Amino acid sequence: MLDRASQNVAELAPDCAPVIEFKRGLLDDGTLLKGLVDENVADLVMSNGVFNLTTDKAAAFRSAFRILKPGGRFHLCDLCKVEEPVVDAAAAA
Repeated sequence: MLDRASQNVAELAPDCAPVIEFKRGLLDDGTLLKGLVDENVADLVMSNGVFNLTTDKAAAFRSAFRILKPGGRFHLCDLCKVEEPVVDAAAAA
């Protein structure tokens, strides 16, 4: 999936390709993500269809916001039924 994302950027936005990086890590395991991405470096963090699968949603929010630059954006898109509302987990982070 990451290879395909890199190919898409190279084909569709070649001028942006040198400054876009795709990383694979676990949002709810902050120790792994800390080894991959520094703090305050991302303009955008996207989670599409995976946030609901995290075991510790509060930790996942902390990880996402840790790597965002001030004023950065976090885009979350999940369609599922969950026992713990995501809004509650975000407030707890």
